[in-house]
Amino acid sequence: MQYYHTVNNLKVRINKIHFFGFQLFNLVYITNIGLIHLWGNSPDQLINHLLKVVKFHNIRLIEPASHQLIKETYDWILNFLHGKPINPPLSLFALKYYPLYIRIINIPYGQTIHYSSIAQTFPERMKLIKVLKYNPFPPLIPCHRVVPKTEFPGNYTPLGKAFKLQLLQEERSHHI
Repeated sequence: MQYYHTVNNLKVRINKIHFFGFQLFNLVYITNIGLIHLWGNSPDQLINHLLKVVKFHNIRLIEPASHQLIKETYDWILNFLHGKPINPPLSLFALKYYPLYIRIINIPYGQTIHYSSIAQTFPERMKLIKVLKYNPFPPLIPCHRVVPKTEFPGNYTPLGKAFKLQLLQEERSHHI
């Protein structure tokens, strides 16, 4: 099922999907930085999150991904969460917070790291949570692997703790 919203005079296509037992809404878009993927619990929540991500990263939406590219995106996500190698079209170099996203991508599969460990090497510590919150391609930039020392697993914007825990459990169940 698809929903449409208008964002900055552009028709945005939102898909309703079922993913690991959750009913979600997602979008896959071609942008000036390459492909982005976002998801939310409702179309309105997803559009609100999209607007924040676009503003935070200064992203310009170009066009929705084709059905084939959306399918490939979900194949990448499933392969990634099952520990298989992937090669998605992410243009991280265009992002201001490229070094942090690379550090997050390098967190070993099936493992987690504390926010405080990431913060020690990130010069803009006050922005760390926003950089994770406005991740333009979860879970392929696996911010779900960053957890607090307390209150495991921590939050996961915009889908919440239960979804983050499911992602972590999925990785751990396939971890060799």
